Amino acid sequence: MKNKIAFLTGILAYVGLALILSAYGNKDMHTYINDAITDAFIKQLPSDPDLKNYFLQPNVKVKGTGVTAPGQYYITEGDMNQTFKEWLRHGGYSADEPEALQAIRHFYDPKGLDGGRRYLTDFPPLLGLANPEVDILSWALEYNGEVVNGTQGLHYLFQYNSWEDGKRSFAQAMQETDPVKQDKLMAHAWRSLGESLHALADMACPVHVRNDGHPPGDADPFENAIQGIGYLPASPQNLWDQALINKMKGRDSIRQIFHDMALYTNENFFTNQTVYGSGVEPIKPVIRPGNPYPLPYARETGGGWEYVADEYTYYKDFGTTRVKMCKDRYYFANTLTTNYRTAAAYVDLDVAKSQSTILLSNLIGIGPEVVKRFLPEMKVNIDDVSTIDNHVYGSVDITRNPEYSWIFSYNSNVTIWNYTKNKTVTTKATNGQFETSALAFSEGDEIQAYVTLGGFQVYSEKVKAGGSVYEQFIKKSNDFYLNLALTNVTFASGTTQGLSIVSSDRNDLDWDQIDYQLSGQQLTVKKTSDIADQWEARKKTHQFIFTFSSDFLKITSFHTDIEEIYENESNKITLTSSFDIENVPYDVFFGYPGGTSALDFSRYTIDDYNGIRTNFKNFKYKNTSYYKNDNKTYVDEVVSVDLFNAPIFEKNYFWVWFRKTE
Repeated sequence: MKNKIAFLTGILAYVGLALILSAYGNKDMHTYINDAITDAFIKQLPSDPDLKNYFLQPNVKVKGTGVTAPGQYYITEGDMNQTFKEWLRHGGYSADEPEALQAIRHFYDPKGLDGGRRYLTDFPPLLGLANPEVDILSWALEYNGEVVNGTQGLHYLFQYNSWEDGKRSFAQAMQETDPVKQDKLMAHAWRSLGESLHALADMACPVHVRNDGHPPGDADPFENAIQGIGYLPASPQNLWDQALINKMKGRDSIRQIFHDMALYTNENFFTNQTVYGSGVEPIKPVIRPGNPYPLPYARETGGGWEYVADEYTYYKDFGTTRVKMCKDRYYFANTLTTNYRTAAAYVDLDVAKSQSTILLSNLIGIGPEVVKRFLPEMKVNIDDVSTIDNHVYGSVDITRNPEYSWIFSYNSNVTIWNYTKNKTVTTKATNGQFETSALAFSEGDEIQAYVTLGGFQVYSEKVKAGGSVYEQFIKKSNDFYLNLALTNVTFASGTTQGLSIVSSDRNDLDWDQIDYQLSGQQLTVKKTSDIADQWEARKKTHQFIFTFSSDFLKITSFHTDIEEIYENESNKITLTSSFDIENVPYDVFFGYPGGTSALDFSRYTIDDYNGIRTNFKNFKYKNTSYYKNDNKTYVDEVVSVDLFNAPIFEKNYFWVWFRKTE
C-alpha cells in the first residue's frame, strides 16, 4: 500500500510540476511565437543578400511524423501532413510533449549560480530522484553530443528532435530522390527546428533562466500572464535591443546565441521568487536569499530605475521604453489592499505583461537568424545553356559553415525551368553537378533551375539560352596559352633584340593556382606559382583582363601584368612586364563547348598584317638583377619597340589559345 501511495504521490507531483514549470503555454503561446518568428523570417528573405534566392512555398504540405495525442509521460505520434510554417508551429507544441518529462528539461542558468550547474536545481524535494540533470541547451541543441543524462531510470526520455537531429535529416534529404522519404526527412527537420525555436523562447522567459522551479501553489505570474496572441508586440523592431540582436547575429555558434538570450533575460528581469534590491529594507529573493543573482538590482532611483510611490512599482528604462520590474505594496493575508510597502517585492501579472514587451520583441528580433542558421548555405547555378548540343549544365553548391562543417554535396532532384515558355523538366544532380538535354528551348529563352526540399526552394539566377559557339567555348574554358613575340626591342643599355612574353597553360606544372572568372563579356584570370627545388626558387604572378565583343568573335581589349622571380644562391632576377592590346580577332576554332581533348581550342591572333602595329600599346618590360656575391643590382628596361622593321621571315604577333583542361 505504501508503494502505491508513493507512486500516486509522484504522479500527482509530476503532473503539477508539468503545469507549473511549463513556460509560455505549448498549446497556444509557443505556437504563436513560432508563427511570429516564421513570418518575420519569410518577410526578410527578399532583402537579405544571402537569402534572396530562397523561397518557402506557403501551401505545399509535407507528410511526416508528429504528436497526435499529448500526455504527461507518454504521447502518441502518427502521420501528419503540414506546411513548413505548420511544422514549425507544431514543433513549438511538441517540444513540451510528454509534458511532465519535458518540463524539467527546459531550464538553463547562464550564470551557473548553484555550483556551476546550469540545469534546474530548485527542484521540489519530492521529485529529487526524477531530476534528469540536463539543461535545455544540451537537451534541445545537443551541441555537445547526444544527451545521456535522464535517458535511464523510471522517468527516462530520449531526444530525437534536437537541433542536430534536424540538421542531419536536412542533409539526408539532400541525398534522397524518393519524394515520400524526402518529405519525411524534411518534416522531421522542420519539426526539430520548431522545437529549437521553443527552446529559444524559453531563454526569453525569466523563470527558465533563473533556476526558479516555483513549487506547487506558487506558479510564476509571467507564465500565467503571457498566454494570448495579443501579447505579441505589433512592432517588435521598435522595442528590441539592437545591440543585443547584433551581438547574437555575430556569434559563430547557435549555442552562443541561445546563451546570450538567456544571459540577457537573466541579468535584466526578475521572477517572482528572485527579486533582489533595495526598498524600505533590503529586498532578498525567496529562493537562495544568501546567494542572489547580482543583476538586476532594484533601486528607487539611478541607473535607469525609478520608483513610483503611488503605484508601489519599480520601473526601469529599456531604451525609450519604461518597463515595470516589480512591486512592493503590502496585501494583508495576501488579499486585502493596504497602503504599506513590504520588504518582499514581487512580480505580479501586471509586471509580467510589461516585461513581455521587451522579452518577446528581442525574441522575434533574433528568431529569424536562428532559422537562417538552420538552413544550409546553398547556391544553384546555371553554368551554361548550349544551343549547340541542346544541353543545360548547372551545379548546386553547398558552403561549409559552423553549423554544417562536415563535407557533403547535393545528390537529389533539380527542376530546370524554361521561364520564357513555362516548361520544366526534372533531373538528378550527382555530387552537385547536373545537366539535361530534355528541356526544349530556343536562343534567347530565359532558363532557371531550382531545388525543392519540403516546401523550401532555392533558385538560380535566370540565364539566357544560346549565344555564339565562340562564347559558349569561352564559358566552358578554364585556361589559355598566351604568346607575345616582338622582333625588335631596345633596352636602356643599348641592346636591341627579339623578346617573347609567354604564359603557359594549366598543363604547365609550374602553376599552383589559376583563378578563372568570366562575368558577362569580361574574363579575369590570375595565375600564380611559387615553387623551389635544390637549385632555384621560382615565383610567378600573372594577371589578365580580357574584354570580348558581344559575339565573342573579337577580344576588344586585353591587359596583363606579369612578374617572374628566379632566385638561387648567387643571384635574384626579377622580370616585370605589362601591356595592352586591342581588337584581336578570332582566328580558328576547333572543338566544342566543354571539350577536353588535346585539340579542343579557340584561338585569337593579331600580327603585322592585321593590326598589331596600331593596337599594341603601353608596353613595359624591366629586368632587375641582384648579384649576391657582389651585392650589386643592375636594372635594364625596354625603352622602345620597333614594329615596322621585322627581319625577313619574322613577324611581330600576339595570340592566345583558350582551352578546357582537366
